[in-house]
Amino acid sequence: MSTLPLAEAAALYGKDESALRLMRGGHFAYTYSFLREDGECVLRILPPGDELDLRSQQAVMGWMRYLAENGAAVPEPLPSEDGNLVEALIFDRREWLILAMRRAPGVLSEELPLKQWTPALVQSLGRAVGRIHSLARRYVPPGGQRRPDWDAAGNLFNHPIPEQPWLARKQAAVLERVHKLPRGGDEYGMIHADLHFGNFFVEIPTRTITIFDFDDCVFGWYIMDLAVLLFDVLVLYDGEDRVGYGTDFLVNLLAGYRDENPVDRFWMGQLPLFLKLLEINLYTDLQALEGAESDDPWVSRFLPGCREKIEKDVPYIELDIGSVLDARPQVYAAPLAIRPKVRSRKAERVRLTERLPPGPRPIYSFWHELRALIAVKLYSAERISADRAARLAGLNRLQFLLGLGLYRIFPLEAELADLEKQDE
Repeated sequence: MSTLPLAEAAALYGKDESALRLMRGGHFAYTYSFLREDGECVLRILPPGDELDLRSQQAVMGWMRYLAENGAAVPEPLPSEDGNLVEALIFDRREWLILAMRRAPGVLSEELPLKQWTPALVQSLGRAVGRIHSLARRYVPPGGQRRPDWDAAGNLFNHPIPEQPWLARKQAAVLERVHKLPRGGDEYGMIHADLHFGNFFVEIPTRTITIFDFDDCVFGWYIMDLAVLLFDVLVLYDGEDRVGYGTDFLVNLLAGYRDENPVDRFWMGQLPLFLKLLEINLYTDLQALEGAESDDPWVSRFLPGCREKIEKDVPYIELDIGSVLDARPQVYAAPLAIRPKVRSRKAERVRLTERLPPGPRPIYSFWHELRALIAVKLYSAERISADRAARLAGLNRLQFLLGLGLYRIFPLEAELADLEKQDE
């Protein structure tokens, strides 16, 4: 007899147990894939546990459904045959939770060498995170499905230290400052809270980022998610210019992020505070391995010198936040599937023309790019109308006109007038 409710879980989605294929990953869930006519899907089987109750998982999946329905780069949750995003079933006299979602394309980001993280790809990551935070600003959880605040649940930022007095004092000093920060408003809402490089997939040809594993999502400051990304990439980086690499990464991350969500200088100024909190909390978990050989490259890069930095209050990284915010990097267009929504047409037109230093064009696919180039050439020569050019490029008329700046071509007067009217 199986120790897992595989047959019962598969049946919830109209499948037989034989259709399930075991997948890698899943720290506390059992993860399987299965095929449907519309593509590959992922089935997660969550064993009984204190923190894995039905209501909490309904809140997580409800949040993911909201994000997916509004164009965020997350896997789409799939309802069961009975229409539920989370199913509870009794197996071996215990309650198991079952849920499913579409499988994200690409490779796990932590398996991608850092040298492949081009500025364009980092900006795509920034857009993906920015879209989630932008949507979080207006998210109202359904009744009874509100996730806890960051300091009321276990996560990377909330980690008690009961048996290490010196470490607990260091943590308390940081938390004292954190707890004085204002909550609510536009900079506090639902966050991922575990946004490291093992929790998103990357499809290189299209620069598509898909963020998953929202099990730790909580209400917190958006800067927390950015802090986790920067923290993790600096551990993964094994070069000599740590400050330079971290600065470039953050500049490009914010360049993409700003396409979707504004960046506040005050909150960026709190980034070192959250980096130090992460450093203390993660050191708490890993200090038992200090001085010992570790097969995990992440641990072997993180631990050396960590205790001394914490004891002496050395910043996790010395960053000039003002220079990061004022930098003007080359900006790459978002992949067509996740182009940012246009806010002000007039402001968007100016922004596009300001960010056009020479450089490589975005690659969607060879044929798609070729069609776009032909459409732009014919339109600029006034041989076809904007409507026909947009159809040739596979875009709607507004997307085509706003994207002309990427090719150093400005809309004609008639099209400018139309854009202005749409902004009124």
